[in-house]
Amino acid sequence: MSRIDSLISDKCADGVEFKAIESFVLRPTNIRWTDQGETEYQYIDLTSVDRATHAIIETSAITSENAPSRAQQIVRRARA
Repeated sequence: MSRIDSLISDKCADGVEFKAIESFVLRPTNIRWTDQGETEYQYIDLTSVDRATHAIIETSAITSENAPSRAQQIVRRARA
């Protein structure tokens, strides 16, 4: 028995419902900066994320003019 099977057996007496990952996450798409005009975004660099809590500590404002090449995806707020 695998570790996950053991955990399900111990913690979920009625089993667990299978859901395809596509049913609760969005596929990321890369941003096309040439299409963004002067729209301003808050940039989250890896150094902006606390390693212990995974909380975003700070962001910086960027536009298509000053976006670093590694700024390629939009982070969207999760729906409640």
